[in-house]
Amino acid sequence: MPLTAGLAADYHRFRTDTSITATSSGNRLAFDAACSPGQARGIIGVGILYAQDAQLAEPGCADMINVPLALGALPVVYALPGAYFARRAAGGVTPLHPLRLTAQVLVSVYLGLIRRWDDPAIARLNPGVPLPHAPIRPFHAGQRGDPNADGVFGAWLAQADPRWRAADPTPWTTWPRLTSDGSLPAGDPLGRPYSLGFATYAEALTARVQIAQLRNAAGVFVAPSRARLASTAAALAAAMQTLPEEVVRSERLSLVALRAADAFAPSYLVFALVHHDLGTAEASDPGTARAIKDFLVWSVSDQGGQQDAANVPGYRGLCADRGAGHDIAAPCGIRSIAESLAESITVAT
Repeated sequence: MPLTAGLAADYHRFRTDTSITATSSGNRLAFDAACSPGQARGIIGVGILYAQDAQLAEPGCADMINVPLALGALPVVYALPGAYFARRAAGGVTPLHPLRLTAQVLVSVYLGLIRRWDDPAIARLNPGVPLPHAPIRPFHAGQRGDPNADGVFGAWLAQADPRWRAADPTPWTTWPRLTSDGSLPAGDPLGRPYSLGFATYAEALTARVQIAQLRNAAGVFVAPSRARLASTAAALAAAMQTLPEEVVRSERLSLVALRAADAFAPSYLVFALVHHDLGTAEASDPGTARAIKDFLVWSVSDQGGQQDAANVPGYRGLCADRGAGHDIAAPCGIRSIAESLAESITVAT
């Protein structure tokens, strides 16, 4: 994950006596590596969403905690050929003529009810756009056996359209997926003309694919950007003030239905998955345990990793930028939770 690699590199510059090694894997593999009873509790898993209840019930995993690190986004990406769709805005990343799509239209695509790009439902959202009379080739960004990979995007579809909540099994289970390490496969499926799917914003930026504008809960069509993720962080901070304490403290916060006009959905929190108790006899190296805690405390600090997370392409820190036009009068509750969790990790004395 680019976020982990970026934070690890910046932390080494801050603490030259400590090196954090980042490797790429799926959410399930990251959890297994961090929780495995055979590990010396020297591994942090970083992934989308939080550890599932079933995972926490596995042997040796009950004390795993989820420390929020940053915000990310899951844009809808597509590949339509032709000069009209290939043109980019200033900076060369954002399509000059992005398609507009809704969760309802995407559900119809995924259920096989919309099969061609020039379907009237898509055309109504994109007047004047030269949509091709070509079949839509859907693909699936998640990895097999990974409940977290589908969670954010599926939750966004389900909250907007009851047809997706009723879909069993989820139609995309047989579609082309990412490779086993969570990366986009070279040339396929995104390399195929007329493909449609979703990926993390970081992956989309790296692959330089076409990114759609999606209608958010406020009814506004937006695409992800640094500014949109900052607005999403501000909307999350505001929403947390109205949530029950038990929901806030559970860390299981949904970012798929934030109603701020400039927030992007579906967005998600990136969590570090780590043993709360790094000071057990199982830990063969107390120095490693201390280094992990120090790294996480730095990662969620406003003066440390949160500034660095905001500079990793495709991610933002947990809170809106000061002086960036966002209402920051309210406390940034999610970072307060992250700081409390990181500080609470126990290590051998």
